[in-house]
Amino acid sequence: MPLSVCEAYAWYLVVTCKHCALRQPIYRDTSNGQAALLRKYSWRCIQCHQADTYEPDEIERYQHIVARRKTSQP
Repeated sequence: MPLSVCEAYAWYLVVTCKHCALRQPIYRDTSNGQAALLRKYSWRCIQCHQADTYEPDEIERYQHIVARRKTSQP
C-alpha cells in the first residue's frame, strides 16, 4: 500500500526498500507509535518486488497527517 492511501491520522510501521528506496507502510501500528518494536519483518516491495528482512532499527513510525484545505470565506 502506498503512503498516499493511508488512513488519516493513523499510525503505521514504514520501511524504505533497500533496492529502490520507496517508503511504504507495512502494517498499521495499533499502539499509536508507543510500543517497542521487538521483531524483524519480511516484506516484498510493491514497486520493485524485491523481498527483504527489516530489523527493528530499520523500521520507522509514521503518522499520516492530512492537511486541511482552507475554505474561502465570502
